Amino acid sequence: MPLVASCKTATEAVELLNREIWKIVNVRYSTTRERPDQATFDSMRQGRATCSGLSVILINACRAVGIPARFAGCKWRKKPGNHSWVEFWADGDWHYIGAFDSPKANESWFDPDLAHAEADDPRYAIYAANWAPTGSFFQAYWRSKSDSRAPIPAYNVTARYLKKTQAPAEKPLLSLDVRDANGLRVAVPVNVVEKATGRILASGKTQDESGDFNRHFTCAAPAGTAVEIRDAKTGSVLGEYTFTGKACLLTLKSGIEK
Repeated sequence: MPLVASCKTATEAVELLNREIWKIVNVRYSTTRERPDQATFDSMRQGRATCSGLSVILINACRAVGIPARFAGCKWRKKPGNHSWVEFWADGDWHYIGAFDSPKANESWFDPDLAHAEADDPRYAIYAANWAPTGSFFQAYWRSKSDSRAPIPAYNVTARYLKKTQAPAEKPLLSLDVRDANGLRVAVPVNVVEKATGRILASGKTQDESGDFNRHFTCAAPAGTAVEIRDAKTGSVLGEYTFTGKACLLTLKSGIEK
């Protein structure tokens, strides 16, 4: 409570919590956590959590200062993986924020992915968890088939997100990770170059271990487009790819030409 005492709105308080609580609880993003949906004390004991565990911590922090908050998430339709985040109640409506990695509410690195959600397809709908039965269930993709825990009641909130986000052009997406000799993700500036013309189709930087595991440098091109992925600093070719018409996550090795 003392941390948010000077905040004038619930949104301001949530954004402040999302900046400060990670130092207080001493938890950082890491894929080496014990389980995806671990409790807050488990994350604090380990000092690490992924998006689900981080969301649980931020939800607890919001509730501790009187701000209603709940768990939200979905499976991506246009690229591999899934993601979890936090919804909180303010000014008569639900708002969202990415735990640990979103400085502002209702703005996130995963906005373009939310725009591809499908309200009528449970595999790709966006759900917000609820404490009581709703007739729908949260798609907990991190659970194994042998997991005996009860399904999580949830609301299908896809339509609300689709009103706020705009889907990019329907092109096959290529997501890139670059890993070092130890298999850890490293941040490398890359250019995606069309082989036929030498034209740079996209430029950016890959994520290192501090970035969410579902967050990648992503680009799009029509099916059949052949590209080289080059280190933007050295010009070396990290890999080659031909867009197939389906989403793909391509993992490359740092500094190795092939």
